[in-house]
Amino acid sequence: MLFYSPLTFKNYLFKAFGKIGSAAMRFPAVTLSAVAAFVFVLVYFHFYQYFEVSRRQWIFLTYEGIVGISMYLSFALFSEKYQVDIGKRIGLWLTGICILGLHYYALPNWAINIDATYFLRFFTFWVIFTLLITFVVFYKEKNKIAFWQFNQYIFIQFVVSFAFSMALFLGIASSLFAIEKLYDLQISEAYYFDMLAFFGLVVNTIFFSASLPNDFNWFKEPQSFRRPLRLFIQYVLLPILLIYYIILIVYLGKIALSGLLPNGWVALPILIFSSIGVVTYYLAYPLSYEKENTSIRFYVSKFFYFLLPLLTLLFAATITRVLDYGLTEYRYLGLLLGIWLAVVAIYTIVKKETSLVLFPVSLFLLLFLASVGPWGMYQLSARSQFLRLNSMLQQENLIENKLLSVKKLQLNLTDSLAAEIGSINKYLFYRERIDLVYPILAEAEKKKIDSIKMSDNKIYAFNAFLKSTFSLPEKEHLPDYRRFHFYANDLDSLSIDVSPYKKMQFLNFDNLEVDTNFYMRGDTLCYVHKDKLCYPIFPYLDSLTAFHFASADWDDFIYDDYVNVPSRMNYLKFTDTRKKTQILFTDFGYRRNADSSISLENASFYFFE
Repeated sequence: MLFYSPLTFKNYLFKAFGKIGSAAMRFPAVTLSAVAAFVFVLVYFHFYQYFEVSRRQWIFLTYEGIVGISMYLSFALFSEKYQVDIGKRIGLWLTGICILGLHYYALPNWAINIDATYFLRFFTFWVIFTLLITFVVFYKEKNKIAFWQFNQYIFIQFVVSFAFSMALFLGIASSLFAIEKLYDLQISEAYYFDMLAFFGLVVNTIFFSASLPNDFNWFKEPQSFRRPLRLFIQYVLLPILLIYYIILIVYLGKIALSGLLPNGWVALPILIFSSIGVVTYYLAYPLSYEKENTSIRFYVSKFFYFLLPLLTLLFAATITRVLDYGLTEYRYLGLLLGIWLAVVAIYTIVKKETSLVLFPVSLFLLLFLASVGPWGMYQLSARSQFLRLNSMLQQENLIENKLLSVKKLQLNLTDSLAAEIGSINKYLFYRERIDLVYPILAEAEKKKIDSIKMSDNKIYAFNAFLKSTFSLPEKEHLPDYRRFHFYANDLDSLSIDVSPYKKMQFLNFDNLEVDTNFYMRGDTLCYVHKDKLCYPIFPYLDSLTAFHFASADWDDFIYDDYVNVPSRMNYLKFTDTRKKTQILFTDFGYRRNADSSISLENASFYFFE
């Protein structure tokens, strides 16, 4: 057995922390972005009550931090390669802050929920800067081997650093889970997310940064790290691609035989297959020159031929959806990627050679152009949806003298038409482009759109617009509610008289066991043991809120989806009528709907009985 002396272990620690410190100093902006993203996760789960901003804003800030990791890494690699002086590096750092800040403040902020479009905005932004990393160092190099070896290296190191970080997370998380079960403890799920964020963002970033060589000329010489990549391609990527291809080609055959139009969702697996396929082609291309790699040689020589039939299926599915339901960001992106793949495939087949730098550079430019300007996916999709609305109203003869006839719409409105009108208007509202409806509205109706922009409660104003202008029923309106979070701000000086009670327990409704005796139902918190005790909280919440805001008029408050209210523990106490039990809240969150109903969402409290 091999034993390490304390001195050897000490040297190991010094060496490990030395590498971490060197990586952090070498890439300070990258490290700070990772740390900032982790801190935003902590605030979201644990400290949001101390900030008068929506919790979802911390999610957006976390996304910006993740994007900042890729962006600042590309800036740092460029600066090192071309020996940019410290003044210009600081200028790049400040430019990066401006880019992230402008992107953050450009996000639509009218909606109260986070839909998939927000994820698409950040994911596209992240992909753009990740692509920049792949060619920012060797975009001028004539030596193809340096360009390819650099990308091979960062791909392998990312996989290794991610595996290392996740192994650490799983090891520590499983240890905590064992402690939780063996010692009958309750550990909030939030702490597991904290660890996942720490290892996935901070540890992964520093570990990856520390693995990057200081001398980029190292990539100009043939390296010995090809074999692991070759094995990964042959025994992982190629089998996955084969399975995907068989599934998709069988579906294509089914469509051809039946003569039916393809399902719109088929575009997603085709794009996943194409993405994995292009990355595999990109990594495997130089290996195809080695005669013993027959499977890789076959793949590289035939991949784009096999891809063309699937691209026809992609275009058929996407164009069908666009013609039926108009353009959206996802359909725009599907068409754009399909066109890019078709151009690259035809170019490679005709030229019978590949310029590897063409892949990331061309995709980088396309995604960048698609994300900005009136031709971009966000602006063009919104205009497409308005044109669809206008066309729909004209087909129903509801447009007179180029303006919407509100009276005629009221008489001819059907459920299906109401659903379509509501869907398009909500789409435009969520993207803060409801003003696109201006051209088909009379002056009185235009003022209602202006009232949406000026209103503190934009959802309320938007629902009023839908009701008065388009006569849409309430089921087509947006949900209108406010979230309130009350929390005790005197926990440090808390003093409780427990003498009347025999038992005390602390409960958190974010992390309750299945067999708990508590449950929440609407505006009522119930406890079931020998008998059933319920605490109706609704009347108390109105008076509590009126006390803190000195007004019971909720419409006077600035509209937001989340409002934090600090309170004293003494005000957050509930006692049942027989005084056998008592609930003392440390914090609780609830939703107050437009119809004044209350729905408890989470709560942490001491329970005495």
